[in-house]
Amino acid sequence: MQSNTPKSATGSAAYNDSMQQPPQWSIPPTQRRTNWVTVVLIGCGALAAMTLLCCGGGALFFWRSGGGDIVSCSNLTMAGEYKKAIPACRDLVAKMPKLAGGHNNLGWCLALDGQGPEAVVEAQKAVDLEPNPNSYDTLAMALAVSGRGDEALKVETDHVMNRSAVQGKAQHVTLGMAYYAAGRKQEAHRQWEIARTSLDAHAQRLAREFERKYP
Repeated sequence: MQSNTPKSATGSAAYNDSMQQPPQWSIPPTQRRTNWVTVVLIGCGALAAMTLLCCGGGALFFWRSGGGDIVSCSNLTMAGEYKKAIPACRDLVAKMPKLAGGHNNLGWCLALDGQGPEAVVEAQKAVDLEPNPNSYDTLAMALAVSGRGDEALKVETDHVMNRSAVQGKAQHVTLGMAYYAAGRKQEAHRQWEIARTSLDAHAQRLAREFERKYP
């Protein structure tokens, strides 16, 4: 779809320019056949209209089918605007129920917004569709926020950590939340300190938020 949009804009601009500029005839206009000119103009107009209709309709279909929700859900989630991202992510999974990333983002945002039980449901859907470490990490966070610390630790240990090591700096935040929910506060804050002192800006922000929220 992205490659079609510039073409439609170019076609439209060229058509408008041709209508605004006086024609450069090679012979005087009075010697040209009026019917031929009319046919050419009508043909050019129809071609431009069809191009705009096709491209515009494709963009509209892309947006209505969930393309806009994918952009909004992803961008707001990455920006840390979890509460704002939830409506867009809800719309996305309603339109694309088999999209694991949509359920994963919705589960993550719900968990960080404190809506643990629903976050568990969405994160589990993401795991069922794509059982990868990222989906399991979201499930662990959702379980921890729901107060199910022991389950969260098991998920994080079995499916996210590699040989007892955390692979991503942001995952220290999840592991810390799992420890906290299991009543191991000292270990939780140790994990958040690791995330806070890392070079990962996203992990730093989350760690600071969790340290303030869970003293």
